[in-house]
Amino acid sequence: MEHIDTPLSNVDINKMIKKFEKRGVNIIEGSKIHENTDIEDIFKHRGHCVVFHRYPGQDVGHWITLIRDRHKNVAFFDSLGKTPKYYIKELEKCLKNNGIKNFMHNKKKYQGDNSVCGRYAVVICTLNKLKLPVAEMYKFLEEGKKKHKSYDKFILELTT
Repeated sequence: MEHIDTPLSNVDINKMIKKFEKRGVNIIEGSKIHENTDIEDIFKHRGHCVVFHRYPGQDVGHWITLIRDRHKNVAFFDSLGKTPKYYIKELEKCLKNNGIKNFMHNKKKYQGDNSVCGRYAVVICTLNKLKLPVAEMYKFLEEGKKKHKSYDKFILELTT
């Protein structure tokens, strides 16, 4: 069955995440994260948050995921594989100022030329809620690609 890569709004993302987490997810606009932002303004006492990067002068943008574990490690997941500074200039300073010592990000581009970034955010938050370590999340995506011929087809299969 062919799945349609309909872009997700913040309401769509929260509705999907509420299926496994009653409180939903904190969604924050990347431009609101600064050097002195309190970490709980980002995560709202959850293990993950979804960040919206608005493209300048447009009403559209890109969804990114931040996850943290109980050891205060933070991972930045971008389905396009861009660096955190591309989206949020002061993120690393913000995390350091909040006592985060281990910060990692993916460098691999998973998403093709389509609108599934919000669906990647939902999947990464779900895997984090299941307490899957970051390295295992990447393995999960690789296994899915093998079965579905592309990462995006796998993500669409999981979220539609």
